Amino acid sequence: MAEGQKEYSKELVAWQVTEGHIHGRSTLWYAVAIMAGLAFLIYAVVTRNFLFGFIVIMFGVIMATHSVHPPANFRCALTELGLHIGKRFHPWKDMEKFWIIYQPPEVKTLYVDFGGLRPRLPIPLEDADPNEVRATLGSVLTEDTSHTEEPFSDWLIRVLKI
Repeated sequence: MAEGQKEYSKELVAWQVTEGHIHGRSTLWYAVAIMAGLAFLIYAVVTRNFLFGFIVIMFGVIMATHSVHPPANFRCALTELGLHIGKRFHPWKDMEKFWIIYQPPEVKTLYVDFGGLRPRLPIPLEDADPNEVRATLGSVLTEDTSHTEEPFSDWLIRVLKI
């Protein structure tokens, strides 16, 4: 456990997680992204849809900021009391179910569903053993075996490298 972090309970499984995705973007990718952004901005001005133009500019600023700063690393741990990711702690009682999509080398992700209106939480497994994670989570949560493929939104983000 890192210095200054509160210990929540005994760790059962732990691994390092990189914040966001690390994409190898080529010069061509940046050229196409800039051209698409400019095309969207021109469309926003021509149709006098300034809110859309503002959203396009904000998206560009966010993408530029993320490509300049390296992603942070976090420690992810399944403990006796819940899920600990970096400085955040999620107790088991807040979670409803989980599933693992494991299609290496592209997709190695644990998904946790909190139920209700809270979005699912994708957690990269990276070097963690998916069978060990599945066995540990299976003792406290229900595994949703109906999910066999990566969600479309995650696939689109991975393919478009955004």
